[in-house]
Amino acid sequence: MFTRTSIGSRYALRARGIAITNAAFAAAILSVCSSGARADALPGYQTPASDQKNSAVLVRDLNAFISSAIVRYHDQAFARWPLAIPVCLRVSGIESSERDLVIARIYEIAQAAGARIGDANCDPSFFVFVTPQPDAIMAAMRKRNPRLFNIHYGVDQVNRFMNTPRPIRAWYNTYIGGGVPNSKLQYDETRAITQVFVFIDTKRLGDTVNFRQLADYTAMVGLAEVNLDNDLGDAPTILHLFGANAEARKPGLTSWDQAVLYSLYNMPRKDVLQVDEMANSAARYITQSP
Repeated sequence: MFTRTSIGSRYALRARGIAITNAAFAAAILSVCSSGARADALPGYQTPASDQKNSAVLVRDLNAFISSAIVRYHDQAFARWPLAIPVCLRVSGIESSERDLVIARIYEIAQAAGARIGDANCDPSFFVFVTPQPDAIMAAMRKRNPRLFNIHYGVDQVNRFMNTPRPIRAWYNTYIGGGVPNSKLQYDETRAITQVFVFIDTKRLGDTVNFRQLADYTAMVGLAEVNLDNDLGDAPTILHLFGANAEARKPGLTSWDQAVLYSLYNMPRKDVLQVDEMANSAARYITQSP
């Protein structure tokens, strides 16, 4: 399993020349991933008792969580990875043993949600940079390719992303698809995630974040377009990892997170009642989990 050693501590260990490996765990995770098992079927993923609520209350709270956590633009459906574009990871900035663990875990979560996973020769689409200098890397990337971060919603949005320091930042390149809706209960447009760039600032992670949490948080913000500015209340979610309330920080992806990702990838793309549909689907997922 992932150790509790913090990422900051691992950088210190590496500086002293101490190698940290866990090939056995990576092989085990890859085995589970290839089996198609749901993430909550893994050891250690029992649904917390605090998540079990009255059905109506659970649906209401999930509705509020989804509305706050997931970005939705007017007259457009939630963004997700389409089946035509596989999730294909490229992680840089950490040693190969740690990289394999992070990649295997993110793929496991993506597969459990219903996203398509790329093969060994896929073209990278999900980029993760673990670095103490994310701003310099972003600036260099943008200078090399000014159109790297698409500007569907204006240059200001790109500038805010680049100029808002966080422990983890995620940028989404999306494709907007049109079409004539069949009824007033369908959106005019859908959005497909085509690329994700996740920048992990090792200077801002603190001394308590471990690689399990890092992988799970990265999966959550990479598989759904997450609004990191909104208040998520007391929702049990990995997205509280860098919040001020230490008690709200979770050791990994929660049943709510898993349920929301699963619901996002298994609902009709254009349904204008997406939030309600997802809340009901997520509630069933949570209450029916082993």
